[in-house]
Amino acid sequence: MSGILNYQHLLYFWTVAHEGSIVAASKRLHVTPSTISVQLRALEDRFDCRLFDRVGRGLKLTEVGHTAYRYADEIFSTGRELEGFLSDRRPGHVLRLEVGVARFLPTSVAWTLLRSAFTGTELMRVVCRTADSATLVGQLLLHQLDVILSDVPLAPEPSVNLYNRFLGESGVSFFGEPTMAEQCRSDFPRCLERTGVLVPTTGTEMRRNLDAWFARMAIDPMITGEFDDLALMKTAGASGLGLFPVPDFVADVAAAHYGVRAVGRAEGVRERLFAVSAERRINHPGVAAIVEHAAQFFAEAAAPDRLQGRE
Repeated sequence: MSGILNYQHLLYFWTVAHEGSIVAASKRLHVTPSTISVQLRALEDRFDCRLFDRVGRGLKLTEVGHTAYRYADEIFSTGRELEGFLSDRRPGHVLRLEVGVARFLPTSVAWTLLRSAFTGTELMRVVCRTADSATLVGQLLLHQLDVILSDVPLAPEPSVNLYNRFLGESGVSFFGEPTMAEQCRSDFPRCLERTGVLVPTTGTEMRRNLDAWFARMAIDPMITGEFDDLALMKTAGASGLGLFPVPDFVADVAAAHYGVRAVGRAEGVRERLFAVSAERRINHPGVAAIVEHAAQFFAEAAAPDRLQGRE
């Protein structure tokens, strides 16, 4: 084996592995399936090994193929980073930051972090998309997003490299309409068994954490509403429909905007935030601004007097 590696052959191999079939890869690369088959055979001949096994009408990576795919993924990821690094530094170029926001992430938290990208020194156009995690991951892998803001780390499958950066966390407290909050505060959390409780829908990270907390506390909450729209949940709670959970880092916003008051903390329940990217290194100035701002934001949110004065 000698000479320079043919990166076109490697790209065809990587695309077939990523798309799952030669036909799908040919559509993405706009070449014929036979062209890709010839290139794959040339790459296998060069290294004298099989990269795929045929299973039925499809292809499955061999053990060597899995290793080759990881190397190829690193190579093309680095190439994309270089391309972005050079393109984004052209004089007068307006940077474009594509951000995915997980559907169950509190809007006020997402905005607090995004604001640092809007107000940075770079001229930037920020595009925000809100969707479920699976949809956002798909867009990230297709390089339609630069970063995802999520309340959980995301890892779709072992063969896909995603980098989850932990941004911070805070506790969770229950809030309610002022009169209801005053009546329930002295008997929290037992009051949740006789007072309406509003919670996120099943399957969300906060709901899982709350259900575990209810079980630990031997509480059978009187759930009167489940919501996949957290803003609607807060609005319902502000009307007196029930008590509802709020992460401490947006407690001030909830109290001011909805006119609600803190009842008590769900000890041990944590709300976390992650920035998820397809790149190991952060080269986009907008993503860097979000990550850097997060440390200060969560430090301020964790101040011991955050809940004082609201009750």
